[in-house]
Amino acid sequence: MKAVYQTDLSGDKGNCFQACLASIFEIEIESIPDFRESNDHMLTFAQWCRDTFGLQPLDYPIPKNSDSWRPIGYHIILGPDITGRCTHAVVGLNGNIVFDPFPGVSALKQPERIIVFVKVLK
Repeated sequence: MKAVYQTDLSGDKGNCFQACLASIFEIEIESIPDFRESNDHMLTFAQWCRDTFGLQPLDYPIPKNSDSWRPIGYHIILGPDITGRCTHAVVGLNGNIVFDPFPGVSALKQPERIIVFVKVLK
């Protein structure tokens, strides 16, 4: 993982999700589309992951007893930001937050969802 900070800090228009992807996959943040521009942003994101990396993203709610299941490897953790205005994304490793792309402060208030990546079989 290569830490990439978000370049847009404008609240609900910020690019923390793209910064997490850039960090995990060690690519330039500018090469990642803004999936929110699509009518079906999760489908567009999944297609991009399959086409670019041969991976399928799986989005899960974090169980109430988070010790019951922890993913292995890098993943994205989502939840409300500290202002309560929007969703924030951070990088997780083996179930723990390892990088917050918001510069200078931890901006994730409460982890709620997790996106893991699995290899697509041909």
